[in-house]
Amino acid sequence: MEVFSARLKWLRESKGFSQQEMADMLDLSQSYYGRFERNKGEPNLETLAKISSILKESVDFLLGLEELTIEAKELLERSLELAESIKSTNDSVIRMFENNMSAAIESLDPRLQKALLKNYQKDLSLYKAKYKKAATEFALMVVKIPFSKFYGEGLIDDEGNILYNPEIDKDNILHESEKIVDEYLELD
Repeated sequence: MEVFSARLKWLRESKGFSQQEMADMLDLSQSYYGRFERNKGEPNLETLAKISSILKESVDFLLGLEELTIEAKELLERSLELAESIKSTNDSVIRMFENNMSAAIESLDPRLQKALLKNYQKDLSLYKAKYKKAATEFALMVVKIPFSKFYGEGLIDDEGNILYNPEIDKDNILHESEKIVDEYLELD
């Protein structure tokens, strides 16, 4: 239950609760609750369910059966949706030109052409900015999860690109994530 102990302490601290506050919410003594965090005891099922409810986290995550917190899963899902929006926006323009729409667009008033291009660029920039923010938030969160495969080691994609390195400051993380997103999506 070492995973449970580490994750329980990490979640409690990240929610800003003291051990005494957790113990009070669970109707336990502080010393008995502290045993859970020191890996000297295990909660019964009822207490485990209460802990899950108080910390707003799944029992599976607390027990190490899940790699990501609920919040991290939501950020990952949002990142993937935004990445799909970027690809979809870009692909629709490519399809438009592949289907001989370029001739039709060229026949439009130049101001309308500019407006169409500007709208496309605005949408693409907006999606990319939101994606970069969500991807960075995800990277910053996931490397802190105890007993996660990413814990304290950084987050690296399948191509070996560093998405987050704990040794790099936050401004550099944002810069690195922008480079990675641009390279991955091959849009720039």
